[in-house]
Amino acid sequence: MSYSDQASKKTIQDQYKRRKENDRRRRPTAFISKFSFIGKRKQNRRKEDKHQDYYIDLYSHKVVGIILLIFIMCIVDSLLTLVLLGRGATEINPIMNYYLMLGENYFLIFKLIFTGIGLLVLLAHQNFKRVFKFIVSICVFYALLISYQITLIIMTM
Repeated sequence: MSYSDQASKKTIQDQYKRRKENDRRRRPTAFISKFSFIGKRKQNRRKEDKHQDYYIDLYSHKVVGIILLIFIMCIVDSLLTLVLLGRGATEINPIMNYYLMLGENYFLIFKLIFTGIGLLVLLAHQNFKRVFKFIVSICVFYALLISYQITLIIMTM
């Protein structure tokens, strides 16, 4: 074996060793990582992995739209709740009732911050089993709740 063949073989072995040591695929993509902001992964790449839970770097426009719609409906729900409370209704959720006793601003801030955090967690887990259906269910729930609140406001006029 000539010197150039040995050097070539050693270079290939070194490349293999470096590649094996730094292989990012040995661990699944984390919930939040540097790739969350600069990554390109939109879906699992392997067909056999399609039925497993996985994180991605870029989120579906459809799911982001639904998440934003839920957040907007949360804001509307909060405002309609305050209107109903002004007309004599009571808050049945003990946690939200506690923040209402502290003041309307605390109620709004608490509700929006914790709803936003929950929605971000759901967005990050959009490709986990049943999470997308859960996101859609939340959207439907808020639509029904807002319809009910509007009905109550009309009935109290």
